Amino acid sequence: MDLAEQDKLSSAQIGRLNGIAPSTVRVYQMRARRTLKSPPTRPPAPKAASSPTPRRTATDFTGMDVSAAALNQLPQRQRQVVRMHLAGAQPAEIAIELSMAKATVRVHLHRAMKTLQTNTTPAPPGRRRSRRTPSLCGRHAQRGETKR
Repeated sequence: MDLAEQDKLSSAQIGRLNGIAPSTVRVYQMRARRTLKSPPTRPPAPKAASSPTPRRTATDFTGMDVSAAALNQLPQRQRQVVRMHLAGAQPAEIAIELSMAKATVRVHLHRAMKTLQTNTTPAPPGRRRSRRTPSLCGRHAQRGETKR
């Protein structure tokens, strides 16, 4: 039975002929109709008239303290990646040399940059308190204990 004849039959009749459930026939028919439709065409997006502003990338270490003391605060693998990057190696070259994926190299550079940024940013004046202050539950408060 060809497709033209099957279009005239109901999904239950086609299912009985082929030995499958009518719901399965409907799924196959829906998929067939979907693939026969042409994809929608979109108009091209308008181009921006202004020039793009330069973005700071995850590998831009300008203005950061990259001294030996600052790099020693990083984990060993991040330190290796940053030193190779500062020597002029590309992420693909670093990945091959250290046997890791390029994405891992980019992650190490990004995390190292964030660590070096937070270490070079001056702390705000005054004493920093932790978010959680120890509280005394009822039992300890009754004994007259104080907070540490």
